[in-house]
Amino acid sequence: MSAAPSAPVSAGATGSSQATAPPAQQGQTQSTVPFIRGSGLGRYKFYSKSLTLTSTTQDLGPIDVKAYDYMRHILITVTNTAAGGASGTAQADAPMNLFTNVAVKQPNGQTMYQVSSGLHAGLIHKYGGYAGYNDPWADPNFLSNGSQSTFAFRIPFELNIRDALGSLPNKNAAAPFDLELTLNTLSNVYGSSQGTSPTFTVEAWLEAWDQPPTMLGGSPVQTTPPNMNTLQRWTEQNITLSLGQFDARVRKLGNYLRELIFIAKATGVRADSGWPDPMQIVLDEDVKDNISLANWKRYIYELWGYGNIAEGTAALANIVANDTSGGRNLGVFPYSYCHEFIGQPGHENGDLYLPTIESEDYLLRGSYGGSLTTLVALIDEVLPQGNIFS
Repeated sequence: MSAAPSAPVSAGATGSSQATAPPAQQGQTQSTVPFIRGSGLGRYKFYSKSLTLTSTTQDLGPIDVKAYDYMRHILITVTNTAAGGASGTAQADAPMNLFTNVAVKQPNGQTMYQVSSGLHAGLIHKYGGYAGYNDPWADPNFLSNGSQSTFAFRIPFELNIRDALGSLPNKNAAAPFDLELTLNTLSNVYGSSQGTSPTFTVEAWLEAWDQPPTMLGGSPVQTTPPNMNTLQRWTEQNITLSLGQFDARVRKLGNYLRELIFIAKATGVRADSGWPDPMQIVLDEDVKDNISLANWKRYIYELWGYGNIAEGTAALANIVANDTSGGRNLGVFPYSYCHEFIGQPGHENGDLYLPTIESEDYLLRGSYGGSLTTLVALIDEVLPQGNIFS
């Protein structure tokens, strides 16, 4: 396994991972209070802007992320405040393709998270396992039609709320993390028939842990998250497909793999048709898995609960529709290494993380058909600091 990139530079955290305890009385043992028991959770809005879409893309950043103790996630919300002037047609990836770039960078410029579509960010939110319920399409505020859109997605850093592993020190306001957002064009989101753009309010919220005290109830407190500066990094790769038998290779690995989300596209449009049936997962010519299309859909249902037959019915025609509340997503095939607790991806202890080295081939081997042209791989790597498995 290759050496991990440098730890986040926006540290500035004070104290060690365990405060020095006063001497225990004879016959007594003092236990350390875990970080999450000594801390507290909070949300802090650091960006809000009213905007409309135009015929060109618009950069909203870089936006300075609020400096506050330990960063867990950044929540992006888009709220429709006025409908457009005509009835357009929401395009296939709408409304989340309102963004064509979503990225977070460290103060030194190193990329921690980057995807080329808000739709990809929404899929990371949906399949990454960062809350109890994770489907953005099931959000009670979600709205999408030809002239209006309201939605939200989370940019994650914390790996596990059970112990705050992956939460990052974020105390230095003079050297903040940067959030980058780029707006799509009006026609790409609502089609060419949309007369005038809806008006939106885009907000960014920091979700963070407080700095714990050094002592609580007479016991020392773990004052920083465990294995501080352990980094979770989401990036994407575009793989050009050849029809017929083909090995789609995921490149530039070298850390622990936590999750992969594969998106099959035919000339830019997501599609199930042509997905290999079966598909093999191959690591250095060692076949690790062999999945029929039916089993992959079953896997998505068993692990995430998406794509079931609607309650009270018993026919395939009544499967919850793709890209709707509770449905799977057309052309999207997630593969998890973080589901030790069945039915709760993301509530993990790391036992299933896949160690990789840069020289290895991670392949999706199968016979690609239909009109598939591209495979987008959303890649979730864990860059540990110290022994995160202890």
